[in-house]
Amino acid sequence: RTHYLPAHKRVLVPPLRQAWSINTHALIEFPPAIAHGVAYVVNKYGNAEAVRLSDRRVLWQRLTDPRDRGKPTDVTAPVYHEGLVFFAFLDGDLVAVDAATGRRAWKRNLRSHLESSPMAVGGTLYLGTDTTDVVALRAADGRPLWRFNSPGAIKASPSFHDGRVYVADYEGSMFALDAADGRPLWRTNTTRVPPFGEGGFFSSPAIGFGHVYAARDDGTVFAFDEKTGKVDWSFATSSAERRVGQE
Repeated sequence: RTHYLPAHKRVLVPPLRQAWSINTHALIEFPPAIAHGVAYVVNKYGNAEAVRLSDRRVLWQRLTDPRDRGKPTDVTAPVYHEGLVFFAFLDGDLVAVDAATGRRAWKRNLRSHLESSPMAVGGTLYLGTDTTDVVALRAADGRPLWRFNSPGAIKASPSFHDGRVYVADYEGSMFALDAADGRPLWRTNTTRVPPFGEGGFFSSPAIGFGHVYAARDDGTVFAFDEKTGKVDWSFATSSAERRVGQE
C-alpha cells in the first residue's frame, strides 16, 4: 500500500472504456482486492463476492445473515495474501477466507471497532483499531505477533516500506514502527509542529521519493521525512474532511 506506481510500470492508457459491471445491491465503499485474475469485493453489509475478471463470472459469494440486513457491518477494504482473503468488520471481527472457495479459514475478534483496512506483507497482517492499537497477526492462522499502543484511535490504514510500518492516529500523530516487532522508530505529533492546527488522520499514508505523505482531516497535507519523521513541508487545502461522529 505505497500508492506509488513507477512511470515505467504504467499500463493504463486513457481514454478508458467500461468492459463490464456487476451489481452487489449495496454501497461499495472500498476498492476490491485483485489477485490471479479474480476481484474480491465486499459491500457495506459484509456481502463478499469473488468475480473472475475475464468474464465477470461470480466464483463464490459470502452473504451475511438476513437478520443483519439494514445495518452496515463492513467498513474496510478486503486484502488478498497467500491464498487467503481478509475482511475486517466494524464489530471487531477479522475474518480470513479461502480465496478459491470462500470458506472461512479462521476468525478472530479484536474487541474493538475496526475502521482500518488490513495490510498483508510477508505472511503478516497489520491493522489499526479504535482502541488505539496497531496489531500484527500471523496471516495463516490469526495468531497475534505484536501490539503497539498509540495515544489516539487508529482509523487510518497502515502502509509498509523497507521493513517499516507507517500509520497515523486520530489525534494527529504519524508513527514509523519496526514491522518485525512493532518497536516505534519515530513519532511526529503534527499538532505540536508547524503549521500546528488540529485534526486526525483517517486516510492511509502514501510513500515515495524518501517521504511519507498523509492528509489530516482538517485539510492539511504533510510530507514527512521517511527516516526521521521530520515534517519537510505541509500544504493547507481549501476544505476539511468532516470528523466522523462529531458533526
